Amino acid sequence: MKERPGIIAFNVGKEKLLMLILLMNFFIVSAQKNKIDSAIALLKVEKNDTSKLNLLFTLSRHLTNTDPDTAVILCNQALDLSEKLKKSADKNLVLAGKKGEANALNYLGICFRIKGNSAKALEYFLHAIKIDEETDNKKGMAIRFGNIGIVYKNQGNYPLALDYYQKALKIEEELGNKSDVARHLSNLSVLYRTMGNYPLSLTFINRSLKIYEEIKDVRGQAACFGNLGIMFREQGDFPKALDYNFKALKIDEALNNKSNVAKHYGNLGNIYVDLGNAEKALQYYSGAKKIDEEMGNKWGVEMELGSIGNVYSDLKNYTKAKENYLKAIELAEELGDKSGVARHLGNLGMVYLQLNENSKALDCHLKALKIDEGLGNSEDVAMHYGNLGALYLKMGKYNEAEIYLKKAVRIEEGNGILNHLLASENALFQLYETTGKFKLALFHFKKTVAINDSIFSEESKKQLLQKEMNFTFEKKEAVANAEHKKEMESQSRIADEKSRKQNVIMLSVVSCLLLVIGFAFFIFRSLRITRKQKKLIERQKYEVEKQKDLVEEKQKEILDSIYYARRIQRALITSELYIEKNIKKLTKNNFT
Repeated sequence: MKERPGIIAFNVGKEKLLMLILLMNFFIVSAQKNKIDSAIALLKVEKNDTSKLNLLFTLSRHLTNTDPDTAVILCNQALDLSEKLKKSADKNLVLAGKKGEANALNYLGICFRIKGNSAKALEYFLHAIKIDEETDNKKGMAIRFGNIGIVYKNQGNYPLALDYYQKALKIEEELGNKSDVARHLSNLSVLYRTMGNYPLSLTFINRSLKIYEEIKDVRGQAACFGNLGIMFREQGDFPKALDYNFKALKIDEALNNKSNVAKHYGNLGNIYVDLGNAEKALQYYSGAKKIDEEMGNKWGVEMELGSIGNVYSDLKNYTKAKENYLKAIELAEELGDKSGVARHLGNLGMVYLQLNENSKALDCHLKALKIDEGLGNSEDVAMHYGNLGALYLKMGKYNEAEIYLKKAVRIEEGNGILNHLLASENALFQLYETTGKFKLALFHFKKTVAINDSIFSEESKKQLLQKEMNFTFEKKEAVANAEHKKEMESQSRIADEKSRKQNVIMLSVVSCLLLVIGFAFFIFRSLRITRKQKKLIERQKYEVEKQKDLVEEKQKEILDSIYYARRIQRALITSELYIEKNIKKLTKNNFT
């Protein structure tokens, strides 16, 4: 069993940046939608052909991963516009037309690669390169070389993929484009990982990481986490594999990157297969298949068919397993995916083994081995060696079984492929136990136990549970956010349906606004006059009050003077009572 096609890694930032990135994702998605809406609106009114061409490329770039069919239509419009520019008398416009044609062909190639039409994709990329050579567009050539490398990698043609990746890297290094250098280094890392060369894969991804950290590029975070998840899964480190895949899934779901969401689903399905959780594996594989079918991604559908076949095989539903494997082989042959054909043949051979159809099983495994030996895919070669060893063991051909199983162990130990090594060591234990070589049987039994403990230690189980619980909780939050986002989008669609009435509504609003402004001016003017009158009245009232105070003060002064004079008068004039008293006293004295 094997993972889905590797995700192209662009960047891995420090883990501590993840939360910041996730907080920004909502705004990134909104910004992307706004860019698309703005480009569509500008495209309707833009008169300049060169500007129209750039707007078409902006739309194509945003839609290739989410709606490749619409992107194809836009690219064809760009081709028509490029042809028009090429007929211009202006040399600059002619050059713009040629470069526009090359870019349109490039985007068409990407769309058809995503849709699974490798032959058409290569045709467009190679045509674009001819134009790049004519216009001496080295940057364009590097882009096309990288895209061709992806096509050959998906087809399992690793030598050609390596050749084109290295061509692209060389040009970008000469141009000094750090971001693109990092991207091609990541592509090489994925290629070497797919070929089972983990040490070299890590070397390239570390070089890529260093550059991305220098330029602070976070666009490729999810893809990089996905790649690391695949690598750790293949090396049997399932806690780290789950951790990186959940991180990748979380980011790409927020970015609405459907293509990568499907890949992460597939990668998570692979992990749960290794963990023996068939129900969850089937859930993720089915989700990935649904997305890829909606997008017309035949490559993805092929991989999911094979993966679903694996799950049914684990569930011992061999009829369903065989059905899915045969469909996967047919689609892989249609796509020219040699590696896929070999992989599905190997898995079909395992089904025939369980059904005791040994001759059919042997035929499938030998065909698969021949294909992968030709491709130089050491990991898959080791897997076929292990499958042939197990088959010969069942058939009682112990010498052949020992030869193939030892070959498998040699490669798996060298590359650190623990999950496959576990199966091969267990088969050797069974072989030596069956043949009575108990000392060797005990040796390989101990190795089997040690590998198993390493992969499925108690600490690993705890970490796995924690990762899953964290993701489940975060998923619930994401669902709530998604529902809110869905509601907002629904409201946006309603607003869009009324867009044709916007001019009338806008005119009405402006008219009403003018009336309101006029009325407000009138009110303001009236208030201003009223305020002036009020101030005048208050001023007059103040003067009156002031005069009143003066009068009252004068009146008080007069009254005080009167009262003072009266007191003086009373002080100077003898009182009648006093005079009467003295008269009586004198009269009395006289008579005595």
